[in-house]
Amino acid sequence: KDLHYEANMTFEMKPPGDKTYLLIFVIIGSVILVLTCFNFINLSIAMLSQRTKEIAVRKVVGASQKLVFVQLLLESSLVALFCFPITLALLEFLIPLFNGYMGILIENRLIQNLDWFVGSIITTIGVGLIAGIYPSWILPRINAVFLFKSGLLKGAGSIGTRSALIGFQLLIVVIMLSGSWIIEDQLNFIQDKDLGFDHKSVLKLERSGMIDSTQFATLKTQLLSHHAILSVSHGLVPGDEDYGTPYKLQGSEVNNNLIAFPAGKEYLSTLGIKLLQTDYDQSAENLPDRIVLVNETFAKLMGEDCIGKEVVLYPGKDYEATRVVNGVFKDFNFFS
Repeated sequence: KDLHYEANMTFEMKPPGDKTYLLIFVIIGSVILVLTCFNFINLSIAMLSQRTKEIAVRKVVGASQKLVFVQLLLESSLVALFCFPITLALLEFLIPLFNGYMGILIENRLIQNLDWFVGSIITTIGVGLIAGIYPSWILPRINAVFLFKSGLLKGAGSIGTRSALIGFQLLIVVIMLSGSWIIEDQLNFIQDKDLGFDHKSVLKLERSGMIDSTQFATLKTQLLSHHAILSVSHGLVPGDEDYGTPYKLQGSEVNNNLIAFPAGKEYLSTLGIKLLQTDYDQSAENLPDRIVLVNETFAKLMGEDCIGKEVVLYPGKDYEATRVVNGVFKDFNFFS
């Protein structure tokens, strides 16, 4: 659990989770459950208003207030329990459709795990009790004589309670719809935002880094022979995981937040990333064997006119390497 939520160290197995998102899902689920209880209360009040004479007769023939209370509460719990198997059947049908639509994998653990199953039954009974406690508490307390009068539960108190419940439900619905609108707006922003590179019609080959340079040259030649392929290169692409490379600039301390990787000379053109300035002729056919490029953000860390300045990679290690910057390219979104 600590690794899943708390750890955020170099070379982690995976990026850590965020408890905030888990809390948000719990709150949303709880709000939906509360709305369901309110619906149940409203329906119970409406249904019980048709049973006033029945309850009045029960009280006249000797049923105590406590007995009527228990009966109504038991009915409420039984209704909830009756819905439980229907819910399980719906989940079995809907979860595969939801997984296919969202591209994720959610399992129905309510029927796979005994503890979850028992816990769900207890929760269902609890929801039935909570949802039924208000009408079960109010109705038995009313005098039997008044219960014989038609429309008693349609009085001011009943209408006020139901109006308050419906008003609260509408408030929650408005809040959730507003949240959905904001989320949709954010998703549209992500889809339309200029990420600094061309991600359309670009295909990434997984684990292609396992081939050697000779094999890559052969593969590249074969790919470029296809009329639909415009460019081929290699290197990390936006979205790849990287844990940072230790580096040191002149007059600064060692840092560990540099994303450094080798790439083909066609890397920038393949991804449509703009090269801003260089110390070599970009149009020349024979480019240097090694060209070191940095983005705008790193160039600002190095100070004005960073071309020609040195960057020490893996300082203090046996494989320490010094690189001289040859050019600057425009920033692009490498991570989320």
